[in-house]
Amino acid sequence: MRERRDMTGERRRERSTERSRRRLAVLGTGVMCVIAGCATGCATVERNSVTGSMAPISVQSDVVYAHRDAQDLRADIYSPAGQGPFPAVLVVHGGSWRRGNKRLMASVAERLARRGYVAVSIDYRLAPAYRFPTQLYDCQDAARWMRANASTLHIDPHRLGGFGYSAGAHLVALLATTDAASGWDDTNYTTAEDTRLQAAVLGAAPIDLRRFKANRIFRNFLGGNASELPELYAAASPITFVTPDDPPMFVYQGASDWLVDPSQSRLMVDALDRAGVPVQYYETTGGHFTTFLFDSESVRRAIDFLDCWLRPGEAAASITAAMPQAMPALPGAL
Repeated sequence: MRERRDMTGERRRERSTERSRRRLAVLGTGVMCVIAGCATGCATVERNSVTGSMAPISVQSDVVYAHRDAQDLRADIYSPAGQGPFPAVLVVHGGSWRRGNKRLMASVAERLARRGYVAVSIDYRLAPAYRFPTQLYDCQDAARWMRANASTLHIDPHRLGGFGYSAGAHLVALLATTDAASGWDDTNYTTAEDTRLQAAVLGAAPIDLRRFKANRIFRNFLGGNASELPELYAAASPITFVTPDDPPMFVYQGASDWLVDPSQSRLMVDALDRAGVPVQYYETTGGHFTTFLFDSESVRRAIDFLDCWLRPGEAAASITAAMPQAMPALPGAL
C-alpha cells in the first residue's frame, strides 16, 4: 500500500511538470549524430515515404533462448520484412529486478523492428528468488544465443545493440561495459560467442548502486546493504567498468525522476566522455514512469542514435556540446 501511495504521488508530481519545455544535452568525443531534423541522414523513418503505411513486421512469441535451473528463458522476436541480415537489438525490461516481463518493452521492440532492426525482448530470472549476477548472466545468454543463431534470425552478428529502461538499462549497461575479464561471465553454451554490444541505449539506468539509500529493492537484488557488501555493490555498478573500448551509448532520463536520480545518468555520461567513448545525453522534464510510458521522443532519438552506429554507410556528424551542470547525487529507490 505504501508503495502504491508513493507511485501515485510521483505521478501527480510528474504531471505538474509535463508541460515544461524539454531540454536536450549532447555530450561526447568522437563521431556523433545530428538528430535534429535528421540532418545527417543517419535516421530512417518508420512509415513508407510514399504510402504513409507502417513498415510491416512479424513477431515470434515465447522463443526459448536459454535453459537455466530447470526452466526455459523466453524471448519475443520482432523482425522487419525481408531476409536481412539486419542489425539487432537486445531489449531488456525494468521492474526493480524483481518484477516485469518482456512484454513491458513491446512498444519499443515494435518501433525498432519497423525501423529495420530485429528486436529480441527477453524475460530473465527475477529477484529475490535469483540474485545478482543471475540477471546479467541471462542477458549474456541472450546475446550469445542471438549471435549463435544469427542466420536463423536474419541478423548481422557484428551489429548488436542493447536497449533497456530502469533495471533493464542497468543490465544493458553492464553488458556493454563488461566481458569475461571483468569477472562477470558464466558461459552456459558450448559456443564462444561474444556478449559485448556495438551500441547501447540506457533509459533511467542505475549506474552507481553505492549512491542509493539502503532499501529493500537492493537487499533483494544483492543480498544485503552497501555497508555490508561494498565490493559486491561496486562490482554490480556499471560505472566501475567504463573503459575506452566501450560501445557508443545513448543515455536518457527524466529530470523529475526521483526513483533513479538524474545524477546517475550524468555520472555515466561524464565517465564515458572522460574515457573517450561516444555518448549522447537527452534529458526530458518527465519522471520515471511518465518518461517510460509516454515519452515517444526519447525513444525516437535513441533509435536515431542506433542508426548511426549500427547501420553501415550512414553518415554521422561530430558534435561537441556542453552538458548541463550535474545535480548532486541524491538517495533514491528504484
